[in-house]
Amino acid sequence: MFGDNGEKDAEVYREIKEKYPKKVRMYYIRDVKSGEIKEYNKL
Repeated sequence: MFGDNGEKDAEVYREIKEKYPKKVRMYYIRDVKSGEIKEYNKL
């Protein structure tokens, strides 16, 4: 999944990952100010 840190994407993705750990491998969050992409929940 891909999102940004402008709203609540990180929190929502974390909840989805916890609820469906076998279906969501990882998610990425882009910093809206710097444009840097951060990877969360690496396997």
